[in-house]
Amino acid sequence: MADGPGGRPPKYCPEMCDRIVALMREGMSITEAACHMDVRRETLYAWAKDADKPEFSNAFSKAIALSQAWWERQARENLVTREFQTSLWSFNMKNRFKWTDRQEVQQDVNAKVSIQVVDRFTPGPSDDPDTV
Repeated sequence: MADGPGGRPPKYCPEMCDRIVALMREGMSITEAACHMDVRRETLYAWAKDADKPEFSNAFSKAIALSQAWWERQARENLVTREFQTSLWSFNMKNRFKWTDRQEVQQDVNAKVSIQVVDRFTPGPSDDPDTV
């Protein structure tokens, strides 16, 4: 069967499901796992979106969650370790898993606005009461 680009057989096989889960369970990124599987990162995303491969879509979602869990466990187990680089870990989580710093903005929608109109009349030469 020659379904792949250039007449090559496709690399996908059902065992890829177990492989992606096993690789990312160790904290690997999608790109790193793709390299270990000898496919492009985009190929993994395409397989995950392919309606004919629902088992891979499920495995891919599970693998991403397992990778994040691995990284979260690193922080949980190492926060008391002096050598643990929390800023590097945090940067990784923000970039890899789209974590953000929480910022709260409070807005008072019932704020009262008062406008004071000041009539500033400057008398001209004909308005001077001393001029007759």
